[in-house]
Amino acid sequence: MNELKSFQPAYSRKKDLFTLLILLIICLITYWPLTFHVFSLKNDAIIYFLPVRYQVSQSFFNGYFPFWSPYFNLGYPLNGDMQAGVWNPIVQLFSLFGPYTLYTLQIETLLYIYLGGVGMYYLLRHFSIHPLVNLLCATAYMLCGFNSDASQYLLWISGSAFLPVVFLFYYRLLQSPTLYTTLLFSFFFWLLFSTANPGEFIITTYMLAAMLLAKTVGVPKDTRVRFIRKMAGLHVVAVLLFVCLALPAILSYIPYLPRTERGSGATYEEAMSNPLHPALTVAYVAPLSVFDKTVFKITDPIERNSWFGLFTFVFFLSGMLFKTSKRSIRLLKYAFIITFILSLGEWGLLRAVAYYTLPLMNTFRHPAMFKLYSIFFGILLAAFYLQQQVQQTTASQKHRTIFHVLVFIIAGLAVLGFINSGNIYQAIHLAIKNSTNESRVAILLNTFKNALSFYNLVVLSIIIQLPFLFLFYRFAIQKFELKKIVYTGIVNCMIYAGIFTFFTIVKKDSAKSIQAVINAHTYKDYPIPSLTASLQQNSEDGMKYYKEIGTLNMYNKKIGRVGQRISPPNLLIQNDFWDNTALRSRIMQYPVIYEPDTACLLNDTAAMLSPTTKKIVFVTDSVYINQINNKEKTGIDLTLNHFTPNSFHFVYSAKANTFLVLNQNRYPFWQITIDGQKTPIVPVNSSFMGVAIPAGKHLLHFDFKANH
Repeated sequence: MNELKSFQPAYSRKKDLFTLLILLIICLITYWPLTFHVFSLKNDAIIYFLPVRYQVSQSFFNGYFPFWSPYFNLGYPLNGDMQAGVWNPIVQLFSLFGPYTLYTLQIETLLYIYLGGVGMYYLLRHFSIHPLVNLLCATAYMLCGFNSDASQYLLWISGSAFLPVVFLFYYRLLQSPTLYTTLLFSFFFWLLFSTANPGEFIITTYMLAAMLLAKTVGVPKDTRVRFIRKMAGLHVVAVLLFVCLALPAILSYIPYLPRTERGSGATYEEAMSNPLHPALTVAYVAPLSVFDKTVFKITDPIERNSWFGLFTFVFFLSGMLFKTSKRSIRLLKYAFIITFILSLGEWGLLRAVAYYTLPLMNTFRHPAMFKLYSIFFGILLAAFYLQQQVQQTTASQKHRTIFHVLVFIIAGLAVLGFINSGNIYQAIHLAIKNSTNESRVAILLNTFKNALSFYNLVVLSIIIQLPFLFLFYRFAIQKFELKKIVYTGIVNCMIYAGIFTFFTIVKKDSAKSIQAVINAHTYKDYPIPSLTASLQQNSEDGMKYYKEIGTLNMYNKKIGRVGQRISPPNLLIQNDFWDNTALRSRIMQYPVIYEPDTACLLNDTAAMLSPTTKKIVFVTDSVYINQINNKEKTGIDLTLNHFTPNSFHFVYSAKANTFLVLNQNRYPFWQITIDGQKTPIVPVNSSFMGVAIPAGKHLLHFDFKANH
């Protein structure tokens, strides 16, 4: 890619700042429902990411490190969950200004999308790509279909945000190795690790390894040994800095992963789930059509949309067919082909081979995640091809041929769509008829979206594309007018990304109304949990506003659990408890802490189902059965005098030795002390903690002591 530096467009700090401002304006206008909080994010953004970030940020804001949350599924180690955001520096920064709101989450979403455009801009700037070409390609990346489909999953779009800068600084490290570049690469690699989906981090690591291998092979033999030695030293520095930055998170993940559902990796079936269906490549030219679930049986949004702009796509295809002696551009072509095939899952076979042969490639799902990389490499190819046209290094215009082929394909799709689409006007009329004056725009859009079939959406996509096809012909084929190409291509990206917003990013509810529901049920501090209300009582209202905000327990601070999944990976011992219906039904009738008057073995199903009003504890060690069943029935005076997310501090007075159960999940780093002296944690009720306590008046502390 150094060969492209022969052309030196005018870059300056002032122009950089102006371009970054333009990218920001494009981002904010395109995603105006988020920018102005007109509509609310939906699905996982609301059900998982908002309550988790609320829990994390409130801990930070109140001076507690968010090691643990007692409100998630009867106790959950936030610091171990890679998706929770505890170790995300952006979440930590936002938390300085107060606990998360829906508005904060929507700003974070926009920030990741924008940072992706900024990263792509600086990457292409490094290769001296013409500023206008750079603006078009940075916009195409920022507004691509991957970001639109994945915006409800912050882990995925944060990966797209930092991928360009990781690529940039690693490329610079390989080309012009310096300590400064090494440190910058390590820093951004850590940002990718701490913010992105683990699968994206693993894929990116393989991408970097491939870059290193390709560079090493390309170094002349007489200097290869010296190059390897220098690279080894700088890589040691990069790894050391990365480990220093990431070590707290790594130490949190180590005990967490083997105790969760996904800690043992993904089965073959799981790893192959949610691929990019080959037919969904129609998104490159008719992207709206992929939003009809009845044709392709989409089960996850990440499977759908590979769009990165009509103009950018034409130039990408031209770049793929453009013959070049430049080794680096040929490598980009191979990178696109490989990542595209990997995104197909079993359809492409490579993902299956990687699952069985490459380390860590058997740990994550969603083969369609690879399309982030095919989009990334496709846009780079488009940029380099356009650069060739700007420099007029060849009289051949591959995009002329590609354009004619594309028009033929689009015409065929249009005919197919019109034949099968039925009466699209009837669908529009039905949408208007079924809308109401209340939130009319939102309901109209939602009804209209649901009324359209696959073929309706094909036709609608092509109708929108027609003026852009005409303008491409005028500006890129009849003449080559770069400014008009760029501005028209940007508008094309903005229109489609704006439409995608209503399919995948927002729901019909306003952000104001959703935040009002949260505010009405929120305790901003940490109220002392009730010692008398049962877990079931605490959970009864949990599903009241599930569609709007997820479970209420995250906000009303009542320790309980609802049946719906909140956290992506549950603790295994909590699954054992929850899946045991008889045990769950019994224990959910007790408060967060209780004194049992009867003990039974954990496999005693009859005791679980018995109609007794006695408080039972289920243990695995028969020694405790005798102790509990034979103890004096004198009762206990118990007070919770201090409570934080990471601690339960009780004062109790008991006339005789007794036993207590805390309905919080067992996990490493929990310690129980009586008057400051450690005492053993007894496994009870499949998932929870019990403790034998002596008679008298004592201080009983349950503390989560994760020291990082």
